[in-house]
This record gives sequence, structure tokens and C-alpha cells, in this order.
Amino acid sequence: MGLSVDFNNSGTGFWMESSTGLSVLKTLPDNEAAQGAMNPRIPHRKHADLDLLKEIPDPHPHALTQHAWAKCILVSQFKYNRLVLNDGRRLQQLYLQPEDYMRLSKDPTRGRLALSAFFWSAPQ
Repeated sequence: MGLSVDFNNSGTGFWMESSTGLSVLKTLPDNEAAQGAMNPRIPHRKHADLDLLKEIPDPHPHALTQHAWAKCILVSQFKYNRLVLNDGRRLQQLYLQPEDYMRLSKDPTRGRLALSAFFWSAPQ
């Protein structure tokens, strides 16, 4: 929920895994396939020839909306008093424009404060 108007250009990006087209990871195998797609510790990862830090470089990695492993399909922009609820199985990531980075702060009265909560319900 936005408590100020200072970061209205930032938000939450919702992503789709490039090779499968999945955005909601409904099963453990779906999740492992998507998470393993870029994790260098997974031996059979996708695009093993690519260097993660070169594909998603600093200083503004959260400003990217596409890379070899996934693409952003929607950005829900941060707005004052807006609460965003979404399926926790959906691939998501903080979205920041480059000019937002220099305004981040550990002081919650000055920076962008975000709270994520995930609720789990056992299968019925």
C-alpha cells in the first residue's frame, strides 16, 4: 500500500517465464522449472551459457522488463493508498525506474516501504 506519492513510477512487475509461458506457478515442478531457469546452482538450467550478472546488470536491475529468462507482462504502479493483492504463485518482482534508486533509504519515513505477506492454504 502506498503511503506517499514519492514513488508513483515504481511498482510490482508481474512476469512470464520465457520458455514455458508460465506466469502462475501452480505446481512444484512448474516452480522448480521457472526458479531453476536462472539459478546457477541448478545443473540443467536454461541458458547456462549466459552470465546472470551480465544479462541483468547493476546499477538498475529492477528497471528491466525483459531478459533471457523472463519478461514483464504487467507493472502495477505504486499509488498512494493503493493495496495490490495477487496470487502468491505468480512470478513477481519489485519494479523501479532508474531515478528511483537514488531515493531509496533505510529510513521508512523517506524511502519506499514495501511489505509482502504470503498466506498458505493446504490443498482441499
